[in-house]
Amino acid sequence: AERYKSSHGLHMRIYTLLFFRTVQRLRGVRGFVGLSLMKKNRDDDAICFQQDNPKRLGSASYRRYSAYCLAKTVREAIFLGATRADIKFDEAAGFLTRGPTRRGKKLGKATKKLHKNGLPKNKYKVMHGIHRDGGKNFIAERYFCYLGVQARQNKSIEGAQAALKAIDRVQAGVQTRIHQRIMAGKTSSLEDFVTYVKAAVADERKASPDLGVETWRYYSKNVLSHPGLTAAKVRQLVKDPQISKGDVEIRVLQGNLEDTLQGWLKLSKAIGLSELDDIVGVDGLNAGRKAADELAREALAALTKGEFPSDAVVLKALRLWGFDKSTSRQNVLPKGHEWVHSDTLGIIENRLDHQLIVSSPCKGHESFVRLLSAWARKRSPNGALPFTTISLNKNYAGRMHRDAGNIGPSIGVATGPYTGGRLRFWAGDSMKGMRSSCVEQVRKERSLFLNIKKGVVFDGNCAHEVEPFKGERYSLIFFTVKKYQKTSDAVKRKMIHMGADWPTAASLKRLQAEVPSLPKGE
Repeated sequence: AERYKSSHGLHMRIYTLLFFRTVQRLRGVRGFVGLSLMKKNRDDDAICFQQDNPKRLGSASYRRYSAYCLAKTVREAIFLGATRADIKFDEAAGFLTRGPTRRGKKLGKATKKLHKNGLPKNKYKVMHGIHRDGGKNFIAERYFCYLGVQARQNKSIEGAQAALKAIDRVQAGVQTRIHQRIMAGKTSSLEDFVTYVKAAVADERKASPDLGVETWRYYSKNVLSHPGLTAAKVRQLVKDPQISKGDVEIRVLQGNLEDTLQGWLKLSKAIGLSELDDIVGVDGLNAGRKAADELAREALAALTKGEFPSDAVVLKALRLWGFDKSTSRQNVLPKGHEWVHSDTLGIIENRLDHQLIVSSPCKGHESFVRLLSAWARKRSPNGALPFTTISLNKNYAGRMHRDAGNIGPSIGVATGPYTGGRLRFWAGDSMKGMRSSCVEQVRKERSLFLNIKKGVVFDGNCAHEVEPFKGERYSLIFFTVKKYQKTSDAVKRKMIHMGADWPTAASLKRLQAEVPSLPKGE
């Protein structure tokens, strides 16, 4: 019995020693310092945030949440502006959930080796913009406007994050130069983009001499199936030793800044691009919308009580805004057009559960919507602005149609350096409220031409169209969806915060009374 006790105690001591030595190796620590070694670093845990921002509208935490809610790991959320306190609070409140684990699945040796340092189970990826190079180094990378930028040979994740922030500053510098041209009503050529990139990289090299900006590598690529890329053009391009053709894409091989930009220029021209706006996303959704919202926030903060935003500020914000290419508005598409620049801001109906929700372009861009609402209020009858939704349009003349899902009375305003573009309105539409497929039947009926630049009230259920125009034209239609009474209180509060006078039967009746009618006796 005594020998059993002695051997059993010895075995337990050996097992304990082996256990803690294993922990030490996993944590890379020399010498045992206590049970704190067993605490896991959870910065690389997979996470998922609630996408509907739960923070108080207009608060600093609301703006932070809008920035970091797309993060896939704790490390990425902190990189995007979250604090440790934000992470702790969001998880406790249920706004953040830890991602699923791969339980029950056997992992290969190579994968297990990567996972032992607490890295995500997505092979080499650490976070958006940072991945391993297959060894011990980390690569920071961004891709914008068909141009890729890589900072390689980073020995730590922290070093890769610093490099990624530097690349982001370069991208922001390029976007700032593009936005300055856009706000002035000018476009940027492909050669301008080359100049912008060189200037932004030079600025970063000067500001951050210790980050090795001069060692960055650059590349470009596009798919071989691009409609502008013919077989003859591909044969011509691959004569350049810096350009390589694969099975799916054609690439400008990694190189220094000067050589890659020249290759980028050749490839961009080969696929038929002539201006920077031709590149998808440049006039573009995320960067443009963020810039427009920031401009709007600054403009609203500078207003005194009772003051309205100026036409010039609103025009700059509209020029910055990244308009989507909408193919869904078939009833307004001009002949020969497959899409138009149009966005819906405010309340829409969710097609899955038919609940009324705030449209996705509003999320994170509430200041932009508030700016438009404050500006339109100056042109609305008696300063009242009852609406649930805004139809925001750029540079197209909507053909003759009637609005669907619109309760009727609407406010229309337009801005920009254009001529023509009045709103033709069939005030006595004999087929009011019927589908747009039969709208042409009333074309010969009497109609009115309204100067939408000054702000107009009209009934969207009656036939209307935009006359041809020349120049740059932005139009905003403020209307109320038919099911507005079924909107939840939370959604109502969001719309009121964004500048809406929540519509009521009385306010809509007053607005309907402002709709112009045909002169009598004609």
